[in-house]
Amino acid sequence: DSLVKVIRIRLVEEDGNEKSRLVTFWAGAEVNEMREVISAAFGLSWKDSDASTPVALVGHKTGLVIPLSVACRYPKTLDDDLYGILRLDGQGAEEYGDGDNDGDDEEMKVKNLIVLISRFARLLESTGRMTPEEAKTAINLASKRDTVVLTAYAVAATEQNADHLAALLIKVCRDYMMTKNADDSNSFDGATEHAVAEQLLRV
Repeated sequence: DSLVKVIRIRLVEEDGNEKSRLVTFWAGAEVNEMREVISAAFGLSWKDSDASTPVALVGHKTGLVIPLSVACRYPKTLDDDLYGILRLDGQGAEEYGDGDNDGDDEEMKVKNLIVLISRFARLLESTGRMTPEEAKTAINLASKRDTVVLTAYAVAATEQNADHLAALLIKVCRDYMMTKNADDSNSFDGATEHAVAEQLLRV
């Protein structure tokens, strides 16, 4: 996408040593987010923020840093590399191992997916497309590794269509929140129906 660019950022330390990182940015990136991502990429201190906040994904093979906003809006920026979570304090990626074990690879992918869904839900809430309750539902389901939500996100993301992705996630959450109304033949118990769908997906 022409709106997404990979930039090599160089940092020259006081002793003259130079470090560089490849960072992906998009045209609509906020200045504060860029500052946080660059700080995390180089392990620089960042005051007045929660140091454990996830801000980006970092590729184990390429070292490419992809801000969560970019990963949410442009899923095609994620290739076949294995990604760890980069926290604001520059820590966290090492928690996901080096990618040598297939089981670890799968666990890393699930953790990345949970972070992306949570961030995407917050973005939808901030733009008014999701209510706070719907966003909370999406985040709670993702954190519980709900099969329906994880599958919906993974399938929709392959289409590279953020609008469809948003619509699908919103529908899943709204359906989940529905309660049975005896006077409405079209109503249903959302949580029960959701549990049935999850069981079917697990088969």
